[in-house]
Amino acid sequence: MIFYRFLRAGHQSCLQHLLRRCEDLIKIASPAAASFPRKVQAVLQQALALRDRYHNHEISLHGLWTATGRLEVNLDRVLAHPGRDELNRKVRQASAP
Repeated sequence: MIFYRFLRAGHQSCLQHLLRRCEDLIKIASPAAASFPRKVQAVLQQALALRDRYHNHEISLHGLWTATGRLEVNLDRVLAHPGRDELNRKVRQASAP
């Protein structure tokens, strides 16, 4: 499994673990609370798809960096609004780089 290294990250989690946590939360959350883990899940899935596109030589290294920057901005926007649900706040903590 590939782990990306973030320069300022104090802790990293495998994306599959974060995706599983989102999936579990979606199953038990109210429809309103499930919106947050669905959004996090979507960004993480986009990150995995981007990784695959790069490994399949479908995009250049520059394209990877550009798309990664956009994903980071998108994830920051999503993480900025976890709502009031305590479990969502825990997902936010685990997902933040």
